[in-house]
Amino acid sequence: MRHSAILLSAMLLLASVGPGVAQEGAQEPLVIMMPSETEGPPFSRPINPDLYIVRPGDELQVTFVESQLLSMTLAVNPEGMIVDRTVGIHDLSNKTLTQARQILGEALRLLYNIPGITVGITKSRSVAINVTGAVAQPGTYDVYTNRRVSEVLEMAGGITKEGSSRWILFTGGPNAVKVDLDRAVYLGDLDSDPCVYAGQTIHVPNKSENTVNVVGEVRDPREIELVPGDDLATLLDLAGGVRRRGDSTAVRIIGGSGSGSRDSFRSGDIISVPPVADHPDDLVVSVFGAVQEPGIYSFQRGMTVGDAVQGAGGLLQDANASFSTVFRRPRLDPEGRFTYDRYPASDLPGTGEAFASFELEPADSLFVPVRVGFVMVMGEVLNPGNYPFSEGRSALYYIQMAGGFLPTANKEEIYVFNPISKITTESSPGVVVRDGSHVKVYIREELK
Repeated sequence: MRHSAILLSAMLLLASVGPGVAQEGAQEPLVIMMPSETEGPPFSRPINPDLYIVRPGDELQVTFVESQLLSMTLAVNPEGMIVDRTVGIHDLSNKTLTQARQILGEALRLLYNIPGITVGITKSRSVAINVTGAVAQPGTYDVYTNRRVSEVLEMAGGITKEGSSRWILFTGGPNAVKVDLDRAVYLGDLDSDPCVYAGQTIHVPNKSENTVNVVGEVRDPREIELVPGDDLATLLDLAGGVRRRGDSTAVRIIGGSGSGSRDSFRSGDIISVPPVADHPDDLVVSVFGAVQEPGIYSFQRGMTVGDAVQGAGGLLQDANASFSTVFRRPRLDPEGRFTYDRYPASDLPGTGEAFASFELEPADSLFVPVRVGFVMVMGEVLNPGNYPFSEGRSALYYIQMAGGFLPTANKEEIYVFNPISKITTESSPGVVVRDGSHVKVYIREELK
């Protein structure tokens, strides 16, 4: 009998969703899980009785405090009613647990004349939650009442890149609840990510255009949607917090707010956290990769790449010195944009001596890769792939090893990619390439 009731409920749910709801990739229909017949997992935190909606299938436990009376369990029937031979008939449909306590408490006190009576939920149970809006797979999902909105959104494939993480609406309960997943993730505010016992429909709107960018010395530089009540401290926390070397007292607000207030923002503002002047982290250089003793070393004014390599014990035998690269810490330009400086040895004229004399700055990182022994050839060639490296050979040599140009190839210009610095250089086929380089041949412009 119970199996038949569960199957009928699942069929009704499928009929209400209809065909074609929430399709992805291979266009398979959304599968709605049947409720488990085992007891649901326990609640991880105390429930909020003002938000908990009593629904059909719930079991309410009545406990008589300081009394010899045994506890009783009252089941909510499919109509949302309590129908009990002793307690009577009570309509709890769409009532919160607080309201249910008031209704049942009055009846129970009249029956038993005991002031100490408590009414609570016995366990979590599965309910149907409708997910709409900017998620990968909108639809109806069967979840336990102790799950949070964020978990249901994960089941729905997650919020799309157009979706908002701070203006999510959870409705169908006594009040619409605004869900702010940024506060839940970055501030640990679990009330901003409520359990699904509080409603029936989760709607994810498109991302608000009212945003600011938090950049500089924070752990997670990013664009953040503004909501009423956001102040500077909150926005910095929503960017992961200020890093150890950041100066929170010297924050700059770049943009059109014009008010001079640290807690007044307009859409498009950039909140920039500068580094602390002369922070100890600035007075070091990092040397890692194919050196004898990789590590962090004290910075000395006038220090060069050669000095840093020597301080790290020298190069290993299989070091690819020609691909050594200096990475400079990202900086902010006057508009609050990051600039990334990378200085590969392959970009400096002459021999390795030129790179060895390259002067370092505080907080620079020097990376020395190992030799890989091949050059990768790709694009408009007969046989793309990896070919053995030979010192002093040109890109054309490797293209010929790959079977030569295809008829569609641009034979005048090729591109050489440095996989360490991530820099691509446009060159002629006669350019000498280094161990580990990627040579790419593009299609002729008129054929694109």
